[in-house]
Amino acid sequence: MPASRQATAPAPAAALPQGAPSALASPGNYAELIALAGERRDLLVQHALKSSLRPIAFADGRIEVALVEGADPGVIQTLSARLKLWTGRSWMISVGTTTELVPTVRELENRRQQDEMQAAHEDPLVRAIMETFPGARVSNVRVRDDAPPAMQDLPPVSAYDEEDDDE
Repeated sequence: MPASRQATAPAPAAALPQGAPSALASPGNYAELIALAGERRDLLVQHALKSSLRPIAFADGRIEVALVEGADPGVIQTLSARLKLWTGRSWMISVGTTTELVPTVRELENRRQQDEMQAAHEDPLVRAIMETFPGARVSNVRVRDDAPPAMQDLPPVSAYDEEDDDE
């Protein structure tokens, strides 16, 4: 062996990017299952979980859903195959027939959006704008989660005064 060759350690496997899904995941609830489908960029399964399936029960390795009217029953087999691929184990997915209507995730999202729209219409400032501009309408409501900090979270005014005195 030539002296110029040096023994080197094998190159480490390429690290997963920050936020990448782990090799084997195990969703703990229906919302985590939807998120997992999103992380895996499986839009077909993610859409089915939100719009075509009504979640009835969820346990480790077992899911019970009801199909919405007109949904493709093949989505159950697809979901089962994806879960086995993503988690490394088989999941039992049963199709239930429930007498009470369980909403889909999409129906819940739409209901929440309608509630937010209604709350916006009841806001005094929005009412004033609507009265000032006849024919105006509220078409999109977004609820911000990044609310400004509460007054008690701000540093006391004296802390700012001390910084100014140093200059």
